[in-house]
Amino acid sequence: MDTKRIDPNQTRLDYLKSLYLKKYTGRHFDLIIASNTDAFNFLLKNRDEIFPGTPVVFCGVVNFDNKMLDASTVLLVLLRHTMSQALSL
Repeated sequence: MDTKRIDPNQTRLDYLKSLYLKKYTGRHFDLIIASNTDAFNFLLKNRDEIFPGTPVVFCGVVNFDNKMLDASTVLLVLLRHTMSQALSL
């Protein structure tokens, strides 16, 4: 998605959705990894259409709240560490 370099405005997100539908329709994935807030939000909105039934693991989501997930979202692992805990690893 490259949203840190290219602004994830609605036009860009619509383009990515169209691209992923063309590229991945009919393909099976065992798992999808979302590694930031933009990717996570994109998958929350579009996963069922682009990657139906595919589990999602996510990390790097800013201000995550369990209420963001609904019954169709599969949460496999959620680890919460403070910066000091992460650095001590």
